[in-house]
This record gives sequence, structure tokens and C-alpha cells, in this order.
Amino acid sequence: MTDFSIEPGGLAPKLDTVFSQLDHERFVDALWSRRADLWSGDYAAKTAIANRLGWLGAVDWVQTQLPHVESFVQRVRAGAFTDVVLFGMGGSSLAPEVFHRLFGRDDVGPRFRMLDSTDPAAVRDALGREGTSLFIVASKSGTTIEPNSMAAAARRRVESAGIKDWAELKGKPVCATSGAWYNKDVAKSYGVEIVAFDGSEKPLFAMKQGNCIGYLYDQTFLQGNAGIFRGFLLRQNLQPHMAHFIFTARPRAHSFRRMILIARIGV
Repeated sequence: MTDFSIEPGGLAPKLDTVFSQLDHERFVDALWSRRADLWSGDYAAKTAIANRLGWLGAVDWVQTQLPHVESFVQRVRAGAFTDVVLFGMGGSSLAPEVFHRLFGRDDVGPRFRMLDSTDPAAVRDALGREGTSLFIVASKSGTTIEPNSMAAAARRRVESAGIKDWAELKGKPVCATSGAWYNKDVAKSYGVEIVAFDGSEKPLFAMKQGNCIGYLYDQTFLQGNAGIFRGFLLRQNLQPHMAHFIFTARPRAHSFRRMILIARIGV
């Protein structure tokens, strides 16, 4: 360990008092023994403090996990991944970024990317290769809104990329326009979770933000808004429809069959 010294100037008397108190309380020994009562006698406070002392044994714990980590790294490199994308905020993203800059190698794949921004362009760029990306969520609490939201968007894009049949939509959220005649029919027939919005632009943007894996519409929407719709899809990197997503349903009060389609994020 490297020795260092402090030149406190006019604060020397106060520092001496604090250091003497710490020595009297045998603070260092108590810290390594994880005695939370050093800070407070309140049970809730002690519980919270004890939960924040895990770093004391972090080095020893990590050393026992190294074989598992190295095995995981080998499996990732041997796979078809092109990118590793880490979602985090604060220290959960800063530390990986620093480690990557210090120890990372640009000549060894897959490429490492860190996302700590909710800027739509940054998120869209980071999720651009969802089919070949490994997504990692870094969060101490597990409840941080930003990385959890980004992870949800990534998950829906991955799920959408792998869907080949309507039956695979069961239990998955699909955006739709409120009041559309086919919403209930699709939900009942395929177990789709309909997420309804007013109009057509709101559900399309919601899909783009990862709130659902596709947008449900019918051929009359294309007929009435073809130019606007296709222009929007092109600008947002969305595919108008996939043949394997097409099915027909008989609408109420009509004797002919209409085509129902799903637009999804392009892959």
C-alpha cells in the first residue's frame, strides 16, 4: 500500500480530534467487522448501513467468481454476438466505462457499448443490432428507472425480432389505436396484450420507444393513410408489415374479410 500524507493547514486541530475519536472507538477494526452501530443505534438505519458495506468483501468474492466470469466471456466470444451493450446510470455505468478505457481492447470482439442516456437517438443507436447484441443491466438497487426502461425496450426489440407467427404474440404487448374493431378479436384469438392509444401516431411512437413489440392495424388504415404511414415508417426505421404477421378477420357488420397486419421495428 502506498503511504500518503495530508496537509490540513488550519483544520489540523479539528482533524486531530476526529482521528483521536476514531482511534478510541477502534473504528477500523469495527468497520471490517461490519458494526453498523458505529453510525447509528436505530434499527432501520443500521440495516440500511449494513446493506452498504458489501464492498468490504468485494475483492475476495470476485476472486472466487473469476472462473465463472472467464467461462462466460469465452462463451460470449465464441457466439455470434457483435455487441455488448451495458445499461446503467451513475457509478453503474461510469465504472464499466473506466474499466473499458483502461483495459479494453478494440481489436477483440464483440464491441463494448455503454448506454447511460435516455436520449432517443442514443437509445436507437445502441439497440440497432438487437439480434446480435448481449444486453447487460447494471444496477445496485435493481429499481433504477432509466436502465430498467432501456432494458425493457431492448427486450421487446429482441422478442419482436424473433417472432415468426401470430401464436408467438401470446402475452406480449402490442400497440393499437383505441376503438379499432379488431382489437378485442385479436386479443381473444391470440392472447395479445393490447396497449391502446388515441389516433395512429401515438401507438407508433410508443412502439418505437419499446412500449410494445408491434402496431396493430388493418388495410383500411393503409388505404386512407398510405403515404403518411409509409413515410413515417421509413423515417423511424420500421417495417410496414411482415407476411408472416398477416391474417384475416371478419369484422362485425361487414360481410367481407379485411386484412390485419402488424408493423414492427426493423431488424
